[in-house]
Amino acid sequence: MRQIYARIHRGGRALAEHPLFSEWLGDEARNPREKLLFAPMAIDYVMGFRDFCAYYVAYPAPKNALEEALTIHAAEDACHSALFLEDWAALGIDAHFNFTPERLFAWMNGPETAPARAADYALTKLAAENPDPRFRFAIIEAMEVAGQVFFRRTVPVVDALVAAGLLASENALRYFGRHHLDREDGHLQHADETIFFRETFTDAERAHAEGLVDAVFAIFATHFDLWLAFARRHVVEHEELSLHAPTQIKSHALFQKESNTLDLPPHPARGEGSADAPNAPDALRTHPFLAALAELPARQALAFLYRQWTVDLFAWGDYFTLDLGAAPPATRALALEIANENTACIAEWQALGLTAATGLSGVEALRHYWLAPAIEEHRRLFAELRKRTFQAKPEEFSGLLRGVYVVGDPLRAAVRALLARDGIPASEHPFLAGFGAVFHQAPAATTDLEAPEGDLWNLLVSLEKARFDASLAALPGAVAGALPGATPSLPSAQRSVA
Repeated sequence: MRQIYARIHRGGRALAEHPLFSEWLGDEARNPREKLLFAPMAIDYVMGFRDFCAYYVAYPAPKNALEEALTIHAAEDACHSALFLEDWAALGIDAHFNFTPERLFAWMNGPETAPARAADYALTKLAAENPDPRFRFAIIEAMEVAGQVFFRRTVPVVDALVAAGLLASENALRYFGRHHLDREDGHLQHADETIFFRETFTDAERAHAEGLVDAVFAIFATHFDLWLAFARRHVVEHEELSLHAPTQIKSHALFQKESNTLDLPPHPARGEGSADAPNAPDALRTHPFLAALAELPARQALAFLYRQWTVDLFAWGDYFTLDLGAAPPATRALALEIANENTACIAEWQALGLTAATGLSGVEALRHYWLAPAIEEHRRLFAELRKRTFQAKPEEFSGLLRGVYVVGDPLRAAVRALLARDGIPASEHPFLAGFGAVFHQAPAATTDLEAPEGDLWNLLVSLEKARFDASLAALPGAVAGALPGATPSLPSAQRSVA
């Protein structure tokens, strides 16, 4: 393990030479007010870090001291995402980039941030596929060292803002400032990491651990590339953010630098398709959540779904693109077609007037999406699906794709019934009413789209039922006018640097 530790620190020294530090954060001629405005490109990593720690690093039931140490560390590290939102508000990023909830959701899921999301997916996969705590420690320790390298370069920026009178104190920026650096000392937090240094590796295991360390630093280098490119493009050159309908990632390579519009091959001859997908189990079709939803006016019900199912609705595009990227060709092509339907989410959010109805600012929408307690269960369930997909055998991908669609049938049917009852054309809400419609156009004889069955199917049903359970619990507050999972507004910054 000491050999691995030495490799980690060599990687940290190499990462410290990245031009993000020399050409941007360390450029004394540059206005310090501009230097932290790359934050929008860091959203997926920083805000996703909480779920990364909670669902992919921590062990639900630690079996030994090594697993316990990593779980304790993950619990502490998971708290840092909230600090980023404080800094976001203090830096005036909403105003600088004209962020509203829909613009932020479009940005987070759009083409410009696609390479960052792909890098975070790769990092998540590294942790999930290495449950051995020795290997997971190598991953986390490399991340800790990378974090220390980064925050050592952001603290002087915060100090410069204070010295210039643009911040009342360094505590106004706790994520980028000394508060965070003091907790990023390159080691496990609140846990004894010396126990890991008593561990040994075989030659093959050491080579594997070294590969994990190198992959972590490559991921951070990719992020730093993207943050620097964002700063040059949008802070220096003042280019508009790419907020048009998100294109999908064509290549599923680990460190793709650009997102390209998918050029689908001609689709095989399509059959007529059935009017409905196979029926989901009674546990879903007769769930009391659907009956409770039916008591609401249609558009109020749809607004509730967008607020309660925010993660589910906006994250599906990446699931079909990244998680199912290793599927057989026909399944992958169909998954990418379905992923393209996610572009309708932003239009539906706007059509439902949700920004005005909720009164959320951009930063509060980020808090809702990533940290709201009422939708915590939805984030956990998405992580459970992702972890199971990491384990999928090639022949299971078609079952996953079709299963994810079929378990959504009861909710789509309920939405269509509500719209019909209130005289609203389903075409006005094509995503909630018809998500996955390409299934009905797929050829009947597609060979790698077998219906789901067995344990995989049971898992998908149980995940959807758990979403219904969480939604039913949140529904009374929504009917009373409260935003599901809403938290108090962010504390106002002592002084904005915007």
